[in-house]
Amino acid sequence: MSDGTGGVDASIGFETLREEDSGSAFNDSLTFFQPYMNAQISTSDLIALSVVMSVGNCGGPVIPFRSGRIDASEAGPFGVPAPDTSLELTLEYFANAGFNQTDSIALTACGHTLGSVHHGGFPTVVGLEAVSKDNTNGAVHFDETVAVFDPLVVQDYVDGTGNQGGPLVTSFNVSSRSDLRLYASDGNETMVGLKNQGPQGFSDTCTGLLRRMIETVPEFVQLSDVLEPLVVKPVNATFDISTNGTLDFTGFVRV
Repeated sequence: MSDGTGGVDASIGFETLREEDSGSAFNDSLTFFQPYMNAQISTSDLIALSVVMSVGNCGGPVIPFRSGRIDASEAGPFGVPAPDTSLELTLEYFANAGFNQTDSIALTACGHTLGSVHHGGFPTVVGLEAVSKDNTNGAVHFDETVAVFDPLVVQDYVDGTGNQGGPLVTSFNVSSRSDLRLYASDGNETMVGLKNQGPQGFSDTCTGLLRRMIETVPEFVQLSDVLEPLVVKPVNATFDISTNGTLDFTGFVRV
């Protein structure tokens, strides 16, 4: 926020019952993170790290990671765009976090190269017809490479091919086409530019924006230097004395 508060502070843990945080994704993610929480790592660091890991594990760029985030002790202010939020208010929410119109469009495209919108969480976006015995939560993908970090969602939107940018562009409910309103708000200039950059340009743009996103923290938080993962790391290493009196070393080595 412009007043130096908010950002990645795990306040979402107090906000999951809000209508603007519809769906089970936040509670599912926080439940997944719970075993990894300890005195040395905050929930907000785990949230930021999940962005780095999910993008990387889907073939995307390596987003530099800095630790040191401090968890909030209460809910933050309202201000998450919903599918039916007006363009003006959506841009205001992004601006409050330090992202201008071009940033907002590109950051949304970067995020929506992965994943889906589910009828279970957003019935005003995805109709009941998406639900089936093989798709019980009614997921509709943003693009066909749903688990690959690539610019296909941008290409589909600009060219009118494939999933055309996903359900937040093509929803049966016109008021829920939030991505369409955002992407088209500058005459599609940003989306065409992202397409023309090609895969490497898209990757580079997203690296910068996603890093800015996870490094948006309250002004009193001081993040560490960039952490580099160990190339070789011992795991569950144990010394033990065997019955014949020798010292045994066991464990695994992650490469």
